[in-house]
Formats: sequence, C-alpha cells, structure tokens
Amino acid sequence: MGVNLFIVTSFVLAFAGLAQCALRLDLGAAASENIWTVANNNGSINIAATVPGGIYSDLKNAGILDTDFYYRFNDHMYRWVGYDTWTFTRQFQVPAEFVGKRQVNLVFEGVDTYGQIHINNEQPVTVGNMFVRYVIPFTPETVNTLTVVLPSAIEYAANRSAETFVAPECVAPEFQGECHANQVRKMQASFSWDWGPAFPSAGIWKKVYVEAYDTLLIRDTVYDIQYSDANQQWIVQLTVYAELLSREQSSGSGDLQFEIQLDDVLQSATKKVNYQGQQGEIVFTTSLNVPAGSVQTWYPNGIGRGRKLYQATVRYIPDGVAETAEKNDTIAFRTLKVVQDFVDPNDQTKGRHFYFEVNGSPIFMKGSNWIPAHVLPEFGSTDQYAENLLRASAEAGFNMLRVWGGGVYESDRFYQLCDELGILVWQDFLFACSMYPVDEPFLSSVRTEIVQTVRRLQHHTSIALWAGNNENEAALIGNWYQTASNFSAYKADYIKLYVDTVKPLVNAEDPTRNYLVSSPSNGIKSEEDGYVSDDPYSALYGDIHFYIYLSDGWDPAIYPRTRFASEFGFQSFPSMWALNQDISINDLDLGLNSEIINQRQHHPNGNFELTYQVESRLLPGGQFNWNTRETFEKFTYLTQIYQAMSTKTEAECHRRWRGWYDAPTGEGLTMGSLYWQLNDIWNAPTWAGIQHDGTWKMMHYYAAKMYNPFLVSPYVTPDQRLSVHAINDNLEEFGDAVIKVNVFSWSKLDSIYSFTQPFILTNNSAVEVFSQPLTTILNTAGCESLSRKAGSRIPEDSCFLTVQMLSSDESQVLSENFVLPAKFSSVLGIVNKPQLQVSGVSDSVASLPSSRYVRAFDVVVSTDSVAPFVWLDAADAKGRFSENGFIQATATKTVQYFALVDITPEELQSKLTVTSLTHNWP
Repeated sequence: MGVNLFIVTSFVLAFAGLAQCALRLDLGAAASENIWTVANNNGSINIAATVPGGIYSDLKNAGILDTDFYYRFNDHMYRWVGYDTWTFTRQFQVPAEFVGKRQVNLVFEGVDTYGQIHINNEQPVTVGNMFVRYVIPFTPETVNTLTVVLPSAIEYAANRSAETFVAPECVAPEFQGECHANQVRKMQASFSWDWGPAFPSAGIWKKVYVEAYDTLLIRDTVYDIQYSDANQQWIVQLTVYAELLSREQSSGSGDLQFEIQLDDVLQSATKKVNYQGQQGEIVFTTSLNVPAGSVQTWYPNGIGRGRKLYQATVRYIPDGVAETAEKNDTIAFRTLKVVQDFVDPNDQTKGRHFYFEVNGSPIFMKGSNWIPAHVLPEFGSTDQYAENLLRASAEAGFNMLRVWGGGVYESDRFYQLCDELGILVWQDFLFACSMYPVDEPFLSSVRTEIVQTVRRLQHHTSIALWAGNNENEAALIGNWYQTASNFSAYKADYIKLYVDTVKPLVNAEDPTRNYLVSSPSNGIKSEEDGYVSDDPYSALYGDIHFYIYLSDGWDPAIYPRTRFASEFGFQSFPSMWALNQDISINDLDLGLNSEIINQRQHHPNGNFELTYQVESRLLPGGQFNWNTRETFEKFTYLTQIYQAMSTKTEAECHRRWRGWYDAPTGEGLTMGSLYWQLNDIWNAPTWAGIQHDGTWKMMHYYAAKMYNPFLVSPYVTPDQRLSVHAINDNLEEFGDAVIKVNVFSWSKLDSIYSFTQPFILTNNSAVEVFSQPLTTILNTAGCESLSRKAGSRIPEDSCFLTVQMLSSDESQVLSENFVLPAKFSSVLGIVNKPQLQVSGVSDSVASLPSSRYVRAFDVVVSTDSVAPFVWLDAADAKGRFSENGFIQATATKTVQYFALVDITPEELQSKLTVTSLTHNWP
C-alpha cells in the first residue's frame, strides 16, 4: 500500500507540472523510503538504495562504509566496491492513464556504467555509456519489476583492453588508480588523476522515469540565432527533434507554435506540420524574426554590459487529439565566433590569431578549468555546491570556464547558471590524456553520446566552443604512452575518432559554433597539418597548456607569449584546517614525507617541486625540516603564496600581451588566460584555487585581482626597467586616469616616495603607460642608501613598490598591484614576526557582492611593521574576505568579510586568525 501511495503522489506532481503534455512518472526515491534495493554479486550485501545515486553513497548510508569517502586511506580501503557486481531493483505500478497510451517508455538519463536493464520479462537492454540517455519502450503490467545489473567497470575495462588494447596500459603509479579507463565511457577521473582519488562507482546517477504519450514527444531543440545588420533584426531558426511511436507507424498533423517572450511583447509564429506513416524520430523546423530593439544583447561577465535571458517555448498541438507536446528553453541574443585569421596576411609564418569575438568585439577570456566537483557523480552535480563555485568564479571576474575532458557533462542547472552569470563555457568532449579504441561498438556509443550532448546543451548561450579531447594530440605526437613505434596506426585511430566521427556530428548538430579537434592544438594549423601537428604547443597558433615547476615562477620571462593559454598553473596544499577534515592528523602524520601526505600527493615529484619552490623564493636561506606539525603547517601556507604569486605572474603576462606583438617572431596578441584549476575534488595538494569545502585559497583571491576588468600590471623587464601596463576590458572608454607608484622600505611602515603619471584609459585594451629604469626610481626613493646601511650595494634588496591605477581626481582606486624586486633570501630590513593582529570586527556598511551573502563585516588588521602576504583565516565560518594574502605596509588595514550564513561580530572574531610570511619562517 505504501508503494502505491508513493507512485500516485509522484505521478500527480509530475502530471501537474506537465499540464496536457506527455505523462511522466518519476521512479527515483531516497533509501529511507525503501523503494529501491541494491545487492552485491553473492548476496552478502542487500540494502536500501537511493536513486538517483551511486553504490558508494548507498553503502555509506547503510553503514557498511563507516567513515567518509575521503577520510585517510579510504580511497584504497573502499576500492573493493568497484570490483563487485551491483544489482539495483524496484517494483512499481503505473496509473491507469499510462496504460492506454500508445507509447510508454522507461527513460534512464544516466547509468554508471556497463550492464543490463531488465523490465518485466522483456528483452534486456545493454547499457555501457555513462553519458547517454537510454529510452526503452515497454508494455506496463499490473506490477512492473525493474532490475539494473551493473558489473564491475574496472573488470569490464580490463576485459576490453585484453581484446582491443590501446595505450596507455595504466595510469602513473603515483596516481594510485585503476587501469584502462579509456576502454569505458565513464568519467575518466573516477579511475584517479594527478589531483584526485579513484572511486570507480556504479549506479543510476541521473533521473529515471516512465513517460507516456499518444502522438509525439519533443525531446530536443536546437537554435540558430543570427543577427542581420541589414534588417536590424535577429533571425531565430529552431530545429525541433521529436519522437513518434517506436513500435508502429503513425500519421498526424497539427500546429507547431513557437514563441519568445521579449522585453515588452510575446512574439510568436504558428506553422502547420504533418507526417505520414512514420515512426521514431521526426524533425520540424520553424523560425521567428525578432526586431533588434525589442531585446537586449547578451555579453560575458566583466565587460560592463548586460546578459539578459529570454524564455522560448515550442509546442505541438495535434489535430483531434487532446495532448500537447511542449518544451521551454532559456535563450539569449548574441553572436560569437572564434577568429583564426592570419596575423600578417603578407607573412603567414607569423601565425594566426586565436580569440573569441562576441557581438563583433574581441573579448579577452579570463577564467579557469572546471573539474568534477566530487569524485562520485551523484554528488558532483549537486546544484548548491556547483552554484557556489560558479558564483565565486563570477565574483572573481571570470568570463570563461573550460569544462575539462576527463569529467562529466555537467547538469542543466550548471549551464543555466553560466548563462545567467555571463560565464562562457569551453566544452571538451570527454576524452582525456589517452589513446582511445575505434572498434564499431565503441564508436556507435560515442555517436549517440555526441548527438545527445550537443542537442541537450546547444541552446545555452554560454556554450562557446566544442573541443574534441584534452591533450590527446599532444600525447600522440609527444609519445607520452610509447606509441611512436606504431604512430601511423594510432594517428589513423585518432583521426577516425575525433575527425571522422565526432567532428561531422558536431558540425551537423550545431553549425553555430566552432569545433576544435583537441586542446591544446594549433587550431586551423593542426587541421592543415593533418590534425596532428609537430608542435601542438606553438605560441603562434591555437591554445597551449603550459606547466613549469623547477624554474622561478615569479619571473615573467619564463612564460611563452602565446595566443591563448587554456591551461597553466601550480600546486599548493589546502589549509591545515581543511586537511584535518579528511585526515585527522595525529602525531604520526605530521610531516611532508609522512605516509598519509604522500598518499594525498598524486602528482609525480609533487612534494619535491613544492619544496623547491618554497625554499627558492620565500625563505631566508638554509636547509629546512618540514616534518613536524609546526613546520608542516607553515609549509602549507607557503605553498599557497608560491601558487598565487606564480599564477598571478603568468596571468598578468597574458593580459599585458594582449596589446603586444613581436613582429620578428610573431609572438604575442594573447587573448585568453584559463588557469588550472578552479576547484578541488578532495583535500589534497592540487592546482585548485578553491578548496573542496568552498573556501578560497590565496590563489582565488589573487585571481579576483588579476582578472578584474581594470588591471594595473607592473613588472621588472629583463633589462631592469619598471614597465607599467594599464588594462581595461570594459567596452566603454574610462577616460582620464592616473598611475601612482609608491616605494616602500621593508624596514618601516608607509611609503617613502611616490610619483604619478596621468594617461587616458581606453576601452578593451592593454597598453604600456610608462617604462623607467628601476634603479632610478629606487635610488630617488633612497633605497640604495638603505641597502648600504645594511651592508649591501643593491637597492632592490631594501625596497618594494605598489602601483595604483586611479581615477583622474585619485578618489577611486581602479586597481592596485605590487612589485617585489628581490627574493626574500636577500631582502634587507624586514622585521621577523611583526606584531600582527585582528584588532576589531564590526558590522559593515559595504555592499554585499551578491545576494548569496547575508551579512558584511569590517575586519581591522593591525601591525607594527611591514607584513608580507597577510593571511586571514576564518576556520569553519562560511564566507570570504574582500581581499586576502595582501602586503600590509600601513599600521591598520580594513577588509570586509562577507558571510554566507548569519554570524555575529563576536562569533566571527573568535574564529579569526592572522599570519604573514615571516611568521612562517622556520
């Protein structure tokens, strides 16, 4: 009786939402409702299951896995789960309204991964692609039995590899993962990566439901929105993919209505359509012409323009049948293209541009790379968690995220939020760092995956680019997996998959966007080179991925002057507080070389590189022991400084190079900067700027400055000049502005010298405002004299500079930055462990950055000496500071804390701690 009540309730809610559309019965349920069960292969485990969900979370809910997935060594201790077969079962009844329908389908929006679906006594359906929707026609019975059998994806992949081997055999040993992920259409990172653990899950990870109809159902809609300058209107062409009856032919006619709610009016068109003796998929087309003045144009975040969205509806009203098929989409009006023209048409050796042009304007892309938010896919798509990450991206000035090819195609809500926030999406297809099979069963599954994915996501205005894979061209030509001895065969397979299979499908399904075969690649040049270039990392074409760990990351001279940087970055540890959530560090787990810390570090040589970086740049010199609790906690903080500063240095190079072109080499004209990586999948040393709990690392605070629409970017050139660049990404000219340079001594508070330079801040540009010999500035400030007193003849050792970009009357700070001329091993006069404290917390009148914050506080930080890289930590409070990781050279500094949940000033102050660089010198 309880089951029947559940079914009726689910049906009524779904039916009310769909009005006269197709009927829909949700088959999902929480474990507490005892609707679904899951059992292992030998029956020793038989527990309640949650759908949508996954086996790891079910076992955790049942107490069989008794601690958190990420706790200590659980990624190894729980690995047995991925080697078993799991069978999910439930029974259900359908309401009487379903029974009389001519078409009844069982729909799985996502099954992870390989197995069979049994419904009643009908022919079982084999599934094998986590990213594919399965629609299974069936005949309802009085009581329907649904069983989903999911054998081990690890063993399935190994068996396939034995039959159709493609490199690599396994991931690197440091990944501590499973082999042959390339053989199964599953989240590749679930077998582990260099930033995450292996949890090869199984389950029904997306919605499952029954749908029923008599005529047709609208499954997908694809929009082609073009602007006609001649007619001053937007031409909206709509392709409707509908599904007729699958088990019999049908005929019919009706009205196809298409409408868009504009700013002041509902614009619509109705078209008569018909079909005769057809079954399966049918395609309709229709269109609307929208006057330009009746809508607002959509622009990306951070350029001073809006991003309004509009509701579009298409419905089919059949003649003589009381049933309506309807689909609603949110769309926007904008043009976008990837420009790859020759930089110099008269000298094609200088390469090609690579930039995104939105509504006729070149837009510099700023942002990061998105990895799955959780290793278990049912958690990674949690709307609130993803929303917090996306809003943090928008608040940091991002206008693009690259959804990386080793994860999942994200939820509809994810892309909807990107539409709303003005964050363009570089969307990889889900192939990463591997060669892949090209046998027909594999390719057939991929074809379905590509078509379904493009049709599902195409209407989102945030989708900017489709890319075939992550780093597979580079892996092939670079012989990452010892493929050189069979290069021709692997190249043929590469072309068969990404060029002959994926490319024509994407071009057919979405002619409005570019398809890039790989990332990194040389774009059009790679295609001209037969899709595998000798150097996919060329700075003169396409995009690059660039990593360098054993050079000075604070030195701008080491970075390639590329057209577009789609990956770059540096590792750091999360905070000790975050590590304690997963590790509960005890006396045996204190040091950098402890077993638990090595287990968290999946990047080969990662801890060695971090040690080199910290000791070469941030310490006064000598040998250091990072294997005590006290020193290891200092080490985690120091790695965050190095990561933030190195990423800042590289990103600012990208932004300066937008306005720079080296005619002899063709380098420069950079138009994109996407660092690796935005988010963390667990608490460990990774490249992330935001910890797994959502707390901003120093990196993300720096990103908010380096990707601000206004940026003043000073740096010291190889010939020791101070070069100051002014950057304005807004499409409107700011006008008169001022650069102010302030020189500080490390030995005392407040500026010892300053000067200003007026200039005109133009729109959508990066220009050098001035360049002067650094020693001239420092000597004028008296820095040489300060150095002499300390026994040095080098003025850079005693001083540092801040540079501000101000409004002409100096009342508004548009951007502020700093220059550190010397390494800390040679800095003179700095006070070790200044008297640094939080001297006050009070309610603030500052505006909240967004509606997700509930309260603002002023936090006053006091010091008696210069304090570099001041870091405020709020422990488990939920929120962020207006800035962090700053250099404090005044006695007091006030920053804001924006709380996500209500907290009093007294409660916040009790949680706050503050530290600086010299406090963390061993």
